[in-house]
Amino acid sequence: MINKQKVAAILFFVLGILFIPLFFLGANTVLDAFEKKNNMIFLSQGIVFTIAMPLFSYFLISVAIKSLILQKRNEKIKNTNKYIWVFKSLFFIFILSFPVTWYLISELTANNYEKCPEKNIFIQKYTTDLSLCSSPYYEERSGTKK
Repeated sequence: MINKQKVAAILFFVLGILFIPLFFLGANTVLDAFEKKNNMIFLSQGIVFTIAMPLFSYFLISVAIKSLILQKRNEKIKNTNKYIWVFKSLFFIFILSFPVTWYLISELTANNYEKCPEKNIFIQKYTTDLSLCSSPYYEERSGTKK
């Protein structure tokens, strides 16, 4: 019979594995912003934060494996404070992701990238050609003013 601790350990392991691809998404976006090769770059603070996902994945996977090993040995899981450091470091990286995002935005705007006029506050699009935006303002779309 499967107990709650084993289900939680398996869930932690699966989540740890699922968070790893988020790192590649964030790293690819940051590299695009530094290299400025693409005409359209998607940038947000959350995407920059995903660079910390390997640390969080490692934490989840290590907790899952430790829990499964201790359950197999029939030992009681001890509550330690070392896991608090993982959350503190994730919080620190979250705070640092704001200045990194602001720096990347300033780099893009300094290199003739413009922000698309969309209202999405979570993902901002930066492009060298405003016609690539999905809903540009009337002036950019038609080249005339109202």
